[in-house]
Amino acid sequence: MDDIVIPSEDLNIKVNEKLFVYALALPVHNVTHKDAIEISKLLQSVNKDNIAQTESAIERIVMHPHGRTLWLENRLSLIPCFKDICSIVDFAYISYCRGNPIGVYFSLLPIVEGIILRWMGIAGARLKFDEIKKWVKNKKNNSQLLNSHPFAPIWVEALSRILVDEFFKYTGDNPTYAYFNRHAGAHLLQNFNLNAIRGLSMRIFIIIELLVEIYVIENKFIVDSVTIPLLLKNSAETGKRLYAYKLAYDWLIKPLQEHPEAILGSMY
Repeated sequence: MDDIVIPSEDLNIKVNEKLFVYALALPVHNVTHKDAIEISKLLQSVNKDNIAQTESAIERIVMHPHGRTLWLENRLSLIPCFKDICSIVDFAYISYCRGNPIGVYFSLLPIVEGIILRWMGIAGARLKFDEIKKWVKNKKNNSQLLNSHPFAPIWVEALSRILVDEFFKYTGDNPTYAYFNRHAGAHLLQNFNLNAIRGLSMRIFIIIELLVEIYVIENKFIVDSVTIPLLLKNSAETGKRLYAYKLAYDWLIKPLQEHPEAILGSMY
């Protein structure tokens, strides 16, 4: 039963409060009660030096091919103002699985900004950190939004803690977790660590999930995913994407040094 039941609200809050310290959150979709219990147990002895095991547990949920296909086809592709970024997110998943997290990280950075700008109705404008912080704070004060979905307060808080406190934080302030910062991202290229960048790239997928789901709730765009589970559309296109994602995921679960891009990178 735990394999299909979503985490309770209390468990979700408990686990997320501990994950926020590491610029992490439980994924919006494809996470079960059993998953949350496993992550909760890992967090009992976690610190900044052994967070990798917890990251791996979350990665298995976030990057699962079935869940990725579900989310892309039943969320992102159905929202008109976000539909044209589907191909970028699609390719980013394949690149992630094939061992190219640095390409994923810098491909998805502008996607986060693009979603926010379109949501704010100022697509094409220059994004300012102060405006982002104000925008997120307004979400936290939007009682209609917070009361419209049982997990809305958790997801809005996760967005605030990860996006404002880490991702869009001024680099002149206290350092962010592992360079997980829009402005400081270029430092990742100076001291290249494939495993570290892989973890940061996975966090971008979580941010995008949070943004899209809160957009859906606020705009009452799609049925409540808690009461009506997401279902895969029965189409040839869906079948092809799921098949491609499964093939890509086979690479992901291999040791990182065996991934195609990692092998090519070691030649230079």
